[in-house]
Formats: sequence, structure tokens, C-alpha cells
Amino acid sequence: MITTVTTVTTTTTVTTATAMKAATAMTVYDENQTMILGVVTLVTLLALLVTKEIASAVPGERAALLTKSTNLSILPLAMAFIAIAVYKLFF
Repeated sequence: MITTVTTVTTTTTVTTATAMKAATAMTVYDENQTMILGVVTLVTLLALLVTKEIASAVPGERAALLTKSTNLSILPLAMAFIAIAVYKLFF
């Protein structure tokens, strides 16, 4: 009986310590991941905006198609960039 209680207490303590360490590691990982994701989003957004501007200046059907396709991808990336910026500023 005493052995069972000691084993359960030790297991619970070790599990709690491991969970706390994992939560701390996750926080550091989330901050690094957010920074990397923000940089990748910003670079991709800038590349798409430049591509859109160049394609809109060139006449032709392929350039018009490229302009439309970049418009489709710019909106979600802009929203992701805004969400990351808000997260970094307020949290």
C-alpha cells in the first residue's frame, strides 16, 4: 500500500515537472516560430506585390492572368501578416 502511494506520487510529480518543462519549451518555440513565419510572410507578400505591379504594367493576356492570380494570393497573406503583427504587438 505504501509502495503504491509512493509510486503514484513520484509518477505524478515527474509527469507534472515534464509537462511544465514542455510548456516552457513550447512558449519559446512559439515565439521563434511566429518570428520566422512573420518574416516569410512579409517577404512573400512583398514579392507578390512587386510581381503584381510589374505584371500590371506589361500588356498582354498572360500578364493580366498573372495580375489576377497574384491578387488572389495577396489578400490571405496580407491578413496573415496583419494577424502576426497584432500578435507580436499585443501578446
